[in-house]
Amino acid sequence: MPLRLVENPTGYNISLTASINDTTLERKYFLFIPVSVSSLNVHSTATTALLVWKLHKEQTLSSLSLYDTHTQSVSHIFNLNASESQYTVKGLQPGTRFKAKVLVTTFLKHLDVTLKQRLSVAFETAQCPTGWLARGRSCYSVRRTGLTWTDARHGCRGLAAESHLVDLKAVEDLHFISSHLLKTNLLLLWTGLNDQQEEGHPLWSDGSAYNLTSSVMSLLPDNQTDCFALQKDATGPGYFLTPFFCRIPLPFVCHFQTPPVPETFSFATHAASLE
Repeated sequence: MPLRLVENPTGYNISLTASINDTTLERKYFLFIPVSVSSLNVHSTATTALLVWKLHKEQTLSSLSLYDTHTQSVSHIFNLNASESQYTVKGLQPGTRFKAKVLVTTFLKHLDVTLKQRLSVAFETAQCPTGWLARGRSCYSVRRTGLTWTDARHGCRGLAAESHLVDLKAVEDLHFISSHLLKTNLLLLWTGLNDQQEEGHPLWSDGSAYNLTSSVMSLLPDNQTDCFALQKDATGPGYFLTPFFCRIPLPFVCHFQTPPVPETFSFATHAASLE
């Protein structure tokens, strides 16, 4: 039995009546409080969307469908486990508007009744500038012009707001950039890592310490190589970090993070069904 309900924080008193030939056999009453707007949140980046929900113990979010509002097509359909309270969708197209449609199931054990409520929430993925690579909240740009480390740092600042030489704080970030660079013929590229403040203690562009577990490889004198570059691995796929002479012109990678994109809830009514 489908119902159309406007959101009401105090809920609805619903009665179920069983009858035959206009004769009432049984009548049951229950209070139904629709899932509120505050129970669902979407945090999106350029390529991902994290859906987080907080439900009562008798409620479960059983399915999630993602629609591209431009093409009006279903891009993803997911079946969720009852124990989950969040779900991350990856590989989304940057700068795209989506609508997430979810099905919340409520089981009223004392009545042996199942209620299914359908909700939708609209959101938009962040947009990197044209020609930049997108991963999560990060935007990357590979610049082929050879510049010294200092000039490369200034060059990144002029490309986009908050842009700087690339910080690769996670192994996944390093692998992402390496997989793209393998398509080029670039052997050395500047990163934001440097130990100009204190020898032997490299810092990223934002002042955070070097935190990757992989070792830095170099045969050059430490006191003359204060800036770190990505070097193509001659013995295998990928790139590794190596200290290099700061005044040598090299290509470089710029990087910045897009601000979080707030979600916008698109529903004014709740569709519920009784089973």
